[in-house]
Amino acid sequence: VKRGSSSFSTFHATPLMVSEVHPGGCSAPERSRRAFTCVAAGHAQSIQVPHDEVEDRPKTVLKLVDETELEVFSLVATEYMTDPIRQFIPSFHGVDCDCDENGATLRFIRIGNLLHDFYEPKVMDVKLGCRTHLESECQSSKPRPDLFERMNHLYPGELTAAEREAKFITKHRWMTARDTHSTIRKLGFRVDGVAGYRPGHEVSVEHFASMRTMEDTCGCFRAFAEEAAAVDQEDLYDADGSLLLRDTPCAVAGDVRDKLMELHAAMEASSFVARHEFIGSSLLVVADGRRVGVFWIDFAKAPECGQLTHRIPWHLGNHEDGILAGLEKMICAWARVTELLRTEQAEGVSAGECDRGGKNTAEQFCGCLSIWKPWTVACW
Repeated sequence: VKRGSSSFSTFHATPLMVSEVHPGGCSAPERSRRAFTCVAAGHAQSIQVPHDEVEDRPKTVLKLVDETELEVFSLVATEYMTDPIRQFIPSFHGVDCDCDENGATLRFIRIGNLLHDFYEPKVMDVKLGCRTHLESECQSSKPRPDLFERMNHLYPGELTAAEREAKFITKHRWMTARDTHSTIRKLGFRVDGVAGYRPGHEVSVEHFASMRTMEDTCGCFRAFAEEAAAVDQEDLYDADGSLLLRDTPCAVAGDVRDKLMELHAAMEASSFVARHEFIGSSLLVVADGRRVGVFWIDFAKAPECGQLTHRIPWHLGNHEDGILAGLEKMICAWARVTELLRTEQAEGVSAGECDRGGKNTAEQFCGCLSIWKPWTVACW
């Protein structure tokens, strides 16, 4: 009987024919760079499997270069290599060059595949912080008809008569509206998407867009824990025929909560975090019923800044992003889910089986933090 099996994830990749770049240009024989499809939110084509990796178990993946994000990965791998936050950020393996089908050069950041050690994982993407736009984006007036269509689909009542006539809005207008109509402003985080759910259990974009409260969020977190612990007949045995033990939903929720607490401690101790503004970054929560991972990703809007608290309210000019305040509320949400599941499953289940963290109940965690953080009282 195994717990914590080292079985790897299974991914499906769509071939994209490209050429390896050489000093003389894009003239090498075409090779297959494939789309990495286990993406919970964002653009599915932005993460790809390198042609030199095993398709079904890549140790690294490729992401199109953004110069700010490249600088973040480079700094964490060199100047901040001993910073406590490094363990939560994908490992950096340099920059790869390749070509598209027209011969144009493409540059990719090669980073560690965070899902490599998981078996058919459930993945949740949670946007972190009190806003999703840079201060510089407040001044942009570029018309975006595509964002008008998205607004009209998700938040039709938000559009003004003038915007309906013009049939476009700005990116800042869209992001501000989306932040207002989600949990970003109130809680400092927003669930953006999930992946890996069983057929018939998928969650729509419209459902995520409708989430407004802590109760909505807790329901989403609970569903994730239950989905991660769900057992299909074919998942009962490993490749060698060994019976696989799966965690209970309560254990999954407790493990996520504990991982978030570890991330919180690392952020507070990190000089790298203190000196940067983080807009649009996400937490990737991964669980397969046997293990749990929490990772910090997406740093395209993470410029170096002065010392920030990451907690106080944002106003134009102070660059505060609210990532610590949001993380603290997210911890409370997972603590609440853990305690609810613990209560429901307590009969006939030992506390150790239900929640390996044991001592870190919701009341104890939020209670101890409330001694020095007033937000926990309102959160809990």
